[in-house]
Amino acid sequence: MSEELKACPFCGAPAERYDIGESEPDNIGGSVIQCTKCLCSTRVIFGEKEGLYNAWNIRAGEKA
Repeated sequence: MSEELKACPFCGAPAERYDIGESEPDNIGGSVIQCTKCLCSTRVIFGEKEGLYNAWNIRAGEKA
């Protein structure tokens, strides 16, 4: 995906996408967006992951 991620809403650090593998058996195949500094993250999203970037980029008070 080439979508841009907004900075963390809490500390302002950049965020990255993580695809979860075998190291976390309960969440294999899921993905999250996570802050590189404070580790704030989205919920784990499975399947098509269409809403993954929106889950991170939409801020309180904004419309999807």
